[in-house]
Amino acid sequence: MTALILLDSLAVGGSETKSVRIVNEMAARGRNIHLAYLNGPETLLEKIDERIPTTCLDRKGKFSITALRNLRNAIKKHEISVLMCMNLYPLLYAAIVKLLFRHQSLKVILAINTT
Repeated sequence: MTALILLDSLAVGGSETKSVRIVNEMAARGRNIHLAYLNGPETLLEKIDERIPTTCLDRKGKFSITALRNLRNAIKKHEISVLMCMNLYPLLYAAIVKLLFRHQSLKVILAINTT
């Protein structure tokens, strides 16, 4: 199983900080984990274990075809089987990729973190 955690950004926030801790721990345990984020800021980038493939999807504006294409390419390139979305904006991209590009075997998980 190869998993990817998808975030809105790497800004310092609750969801982002927790996600960085999760991917670092999974990498430490030998799991095949990847991290992607829609756009900057990249404040937490230096906290991510160097073994973890990390991808900025280069979103421009509220919705970005480029980011959608980059997510699809990352899923194909790394043979991602589980996509965990932190909050709703990343889920929008994951759902469209799953539907439009027929990733039938891709499992999409949503985690909503609110205050």
